[in-house]
Amino acid sequence: MDPDDFLPTLNKIAQRYFQQVQKEVSYCPTCQPYDGGEYIWILGEETTLEEIFDELDVPERFRGDIANHITCDNCGASNFERYDIVGKADHFDLETQEKSRLAERKYGRKIDELQSHLDKYPSLALTTALGRKIYKEILRGNVPSLSLSGKWYRGRTASSSEVYESKDMQAPPIGRARDGRYHHTGQSVLYIADYRETAIGEVLEEYFKPGLVWIQEYEIGGITKILDLRSDWNRIGMTESEILVALLSRRLLDQKVQDRKSNWKPEYFVTRFIADCARLAGYNGISYSSTRYSGDNAIIFDVTTTLIKPVGDPMILVHKPSFNYNVEFTEPCFPF
Repeated sequence: MDPDDFLPTLNKIAQRYFQQVQKEVSYCPTCQPYDGGEYIWILGEETTLEEIFDELDVPERFRGDIANHITCDNCGASNFERYDIVGKADHFDLETQEKSRLAERKYGRKIDELQSHLDKYPSLALTTALGRKIYKEILRGNVPSLSLSGKWYRGRTASSSEVYESKDMQAPPIGRARDGRYHHTGQSVLYIADYRETAIGEVLEEYFKPGLVWIQEYEIGGITKILDLRSDWNRIGMTESEILVALLSRRLLDQKVQDRKSNWKPEYFVTRFIADCARLAGYNGISYSSTRYSGDNAIIFDVTTTLIKPVGDPMILVHKPSFNYNVEFTEPCFPF
């Protein structure tokens, strides 16, 4: 039996009030991160259903029944009571949504046309109006940038009994590397992740299967002028470039390649073009959101830089995903 069968019936008047209230409920406690059993409110403006009822002058006789019908717009949670805590979209969220909507209206069709064009002519992005627009935005510095520092990680799967040293975890030499999201086949670049777990997720073909992964920790001493293409909602809201807002909102730069062994990866055509533009504009790398695990990745163009130093020897980790998809990690071990 459908759970909705147990919900109270709303008449036409109550339905109109319900629709108004539902538009206001963007988040709930389930959406928030938890620390020691207590949630930490970070998404939206914290309020209660009762306060929303008051703002909209919802009649008393409808409030309890309407609360039972409410669902969280962000996570889909339901079964709310009249006085429960919920979250409204804050002003920043509303402004970001409007910015995203306007960017999509302006560039949505052009993005589709660019993708279709690159499917036929992967190296000719500059022959399109949007390709030239992206090129100019990057060269003029109209896109956000950041500096990298602190601890970062690189992973490699353990495919044999060979024991890796730090030199084995460096960027592959020119001519050896397979193609990637932000580089062409054979280019020597260094991909790193901001968390160990993210580095593991990036190198495993199937994340929810056990495996052995070599991990090298690096200390980065401040690499400047890194093009910031992370697709976090807050960063989209702070981005001034309309075309970048459109690309990030569409998750065009975060498309996941299903078969990384394939020689045909149209998901990478736009990102490689952006990487070429970034190199030409003097950027030292690109920071972007991982598509395979939570966290961020970065690609460093100049693999000879002295600002990246390995910390100790690489260690091998046993990756044991549990059935509830929480990842467990053993202590570092050296079975070979």
